[in-house]
Amino acid sequence: MADPHLLGTDLTVTSIDNVSTNYTGAAIGTSIFTRHSYQVLTDLPASGFFRVLVSNQEGDSARFLPLADYTINNTTNSNGLLYADSWNFVQAKVDLTGVSAGRFTVIENHTY
Repeated sequence: MADPHLLGTDLTVTSIDNVSTNYTGAAIGTSIFTRHSYQVLTDLPASGFFRVLVSNQEGDSARFLPLADYTINNTTNSNGLLYADSWNFVQAKVDLTGVSAGRFTVIENHTY
């Protein structure tokens, strides 16, 4: 659940910081926010898959499903990517899989 003290503020988080292996970020309470953006930064060459996972369930046992799914390699999103959308899910987290090259940093921002 999102912290109600965050009302009126933006939430900016570096959810993945310079990793070179598969990684799933911590779940973030997003229920008070409606606009969400993600910036994936890479060094070259980089290869992997980036996903935004969301759930309408609260708590540690919530089941997350992919909302956005992107390939990053030497021909697709080779410099990283930007993703932005409006949605109203209770929780979100980022997921980096299939990493076979490069280092990844993910910065996310949530506003309302």
